[in-house]
Amino acid sequence: MISKLIKNIDIIAILKEFKNNFINREGVKKYLEEYKEDNFEAFSKEFWVNPSIDIIELKDKYKINKKISFSDIIKAYPTKEYLDLLKIYYSTETIKNISLKFNIPQYRIYNLSIPLEIKNIDKYCPECFNNSFNIIRNNKSIDINQQFNFICNNCETIRIYNQLLDKKEVNKIKEEIRINTEKFKYEMQEVERMLKDIFCPICKEQLYLQVNEKDYSYKIVCNKCSYKSISIIETKKEFEKIKSNIDLMENIKKSEEKLLVRILKGKNPYKSIKSLEEHIVKLSNDINGQTYEFIGSVVENNIDLWGELYTNIKKLYRFEKYILYNICKIVKNNGDCIRIKLTNEVYVEYYRYVSKEPIVCDLMEKTNIVILRKILINLMLNKLVIVAEDKNSIYIPKVLIDNISKIEKMLFEYNNLGAIKQLICQRQNYLCYKCGEDGRPFEIAFLSSDKNYNDLNSMIALCDNCYDLITDDGILIDISIAKDFLYLEDTPKSFVFILNIFPDLKNEVTLEQNIREMENKYGTNDVIKAFAITIDKMEKKTDTGYN
Repeated sequence: MISKLIKNIDIIAILKEFKNNFINREGVKKYLEEYKEDNFEAFSKEFWVNPSIDIIELKDKYKINKKISFSDIIKAYPTKEYLDLLKIYYSTETIKNISLKFNIPQYRIYNLSIPLEIKNIDKYCPECFNNSFNIIRNNKSIDINQQFNFICNNCETIRIYNQLLDKKEVNKIKEEIRINTEKFKYEMQEVERMLKDIFCPICKEQLYLQVNEKDYSYKIVCNKCSYKSISIIETKKEFEKIKSNIDLMENIKKSEEKLLVRILKGKNPYKSIKSLEEHIVKLSNDINGQTYEFIGSVVENNIDLWGELYTNIKKLYRFEKYILYNICKIVKNNGDCIRIKLTNEVYVEYYRYVSKEPIVCDLMEKTNIVILRKILINLMLNKLVIVAEDKNSIYIPKVLIDNISKIEKMLFEYNNLGAIKQLICQRQNYLCYKCGEDGRPFEIAFLSSDKNYNDLNSMIALCDNCYDLITDDGILIDISIAKDFLYLEDTPKSFVFILNIFPDLKNEVTLEQNIREMENKYGTNDVIKAFAITIDKMEKKTDTGYN
């Protein structure tokens, strides 16, 4: 069938059209202004006398510009030999045999080939159903069915003969396309209808439909954010999940507003409620997932979990530590201990508290803290708690519950720091220990590198100028001053602390003995703390006029 198609092609007409294009080229027109067209004809005839001839020498002989292709001259001025070569070339003869028969190098055969154009045949392009092609030989194939490539004149798709369609196949495919197109249009109408009732799951803005009718595909996109989807069903599921969370948050918000009104007891709650609304955000599952991943990594790599969480607690503000401490007490007293599987081999123990009410609302009621949600989010970000509002649950690592006394101690130490500084300044009559200045801000300097806040005998108050001159990282480096604070080894530190405030008690032997017994029973640090708090309260009562 292919041979019949090629045999019916008018090669002479194709070459005449080629010649018309050739002689209208600028370089060729310029050559013909000086030389006759006979030179091209003579060049073509002489080439076929010896097809292996040196082309440069042959061009020089006829004064032909090197930029004019020799193969184009042969095609524009064909000889009988060239026509015979084309007929054999578009047959089943091998290139090797053609080369031997015409005594011509194989690469020159390729240069001299031309595509054969056929129009309005009974075969059609499978892409655009066009039936006009250019035929070129596939020199890598010896199979007659694959030896020639058909290039569609319309879409330039390349096919072999057996891949072309007949009229019946074309009609069948067109009907399938018509049916699929109508079906797709109906589906897109349905997608557009569904899009009217949903919005972007990320930014809650309007969604738009992008349709590709060629491959029956579509995209759902948001022009405001990066959201994209290729399925209206999946988009609807995402939207319904977001809507469910929004409804949940609305219910929680209403419960919290009622609780706020009750907590504020007749005060105008609307300012606080408005402030609360600004903090009503979704407690994202992503945050909880990051917490599980963080704790799982710590446990899996045998890192001290308490040490890691302790570092995060230290970053908190005092009020956040206070809330964490109180939530830990609530969960410890009302929750249960469970094991959570983080990876295939890693389990972590958590305390879980499940509330019958919305969890944040419940914790607000138990703590009387109206801005609890904002603080909870920060505790979550610091990997200290996990809040699941959809399950009305809060999870706290067991290691935090086990170390709740240490968390309380962090609050206590922080709370007493101001009182301790006040006592030291009072002990020095609010004068800098180095220069005696009384009008500048005071800083606390330590006599030892452990910076023990519980030992007032290891601290002095300095003005900010002297502090910069005689301390290094808060440690006193002036030895002459340090010697003044040496105290007797056999004197209880708690008693020395009392003497610094009340020097008149120096000879009270019974008091010293009682304090020594208290140190043995409760520990030096706790006794000093107790004295510091008591003295601070006494000073405050004196300042306010109470006896």
